[in-house]
Amino acid sequence: VILLNCAMIGVEASLPEETAAGVFGGLEHAFVFIFFVEWCLRMRAFGWVWLFDLPNAADSFLVFGTGVFPKWFLEPAGWDVSAVRVLTVLRALRLVRIVRVVRMMPEFKELWMLIQGLMQSARPLLWTFVIAMMILYVFGVAATELIGRQTDFVDDEYIQDLFGNPLRSMFTLFQMMTMDTWGYSIARPVMEKDWWMCLFFIAFIMIGVFVFWNLITAVIVENAMSIANEDAQQKAKDVEVQKKHELQVLADLFLEIDTDGSGELSTDEFFGALEKPRVRNLLQVLDLRDEDMEEVWDVLDDGDGV
Repeated sequence: VILLNCAMIGVEASLPEETAAGVFGGLEHAFVFIFFVEWCLRMRAFGWVWLFDLPNAADSFLVFGTGVFPKWFLEPAGWDVSAVRVLTVLRALRLVRIVRVVRMMPEFKELWMLIQGLMQSARPLLWTFVIAMMILYVFGVAATELIGRQTDFVDDEYIQDLFGNPLRSMFTLFQMMTMDTWGYSIARPVMEKDWWMCLFFIAFIMIGVFVFWNLITAVIVENAMSIANEDAQQKAKDVEVQKKHELQVLADLFLEIDTDGSGELSTDEFFGALEKPRVRNLLQVLDLRDEDMEEVWDVLDDGDGV
């Protein structure tokens, strides 16, 4: 359903406005109804505590903020919901739920790691933005003083567009930080009139590109490795929990088979248990036949019949 909803949003956005508006409106109501019913069922199953988990709270916002309120309340009341409808594209984020379901499958290991890395990179990206702004501000002010206000460049409109004030200088330096045609469009026009400014540009490239971007890469790689280790540990915990559950099931099954309560299984108890529906279901899951169980008994029996 989530995939179909994302496909519908893409098709609707690719067509001219008001094309098949009635069809898309009806489909939108259907998807909102399905998502709302699903949300109610999950709330009934897990209770209000379910909302305190951040992914569940975000999912609830997507259900109500991009569907229930705009479609069932604001639109019938005559409000203009065109601006809110843009937020429907955020429903594509619900695809993460599909990835979470299949994350234990080895085929989707890399996909889950990429999604986890993307979700957990928010904090590093925030600090990356802060440090980048600090570097751009310091060098932007310096560039304005050294270039924009220098006598040789005061009457040069092109240079003033690049370094006329700190904001222009910061944007120009950001272009240099991305290595976007900075040599011929930024550095060389300045160096034609003041060759020594090459030292300023070299210093900025070394700090803002070589050092800063490599540090960001190192942090992201370290974060990805940490995610991989945490995922491996979580999988090990899940396997351990599954093993404990299986052992408990086998223990309960043994107590059920041990009809005389002796703590040991006799030949009659062992083979008689093979007729029990619960045991037969377990054998089918394990892909074992009655002949295989006879071999198992022959291996375990030391000759005393128990």
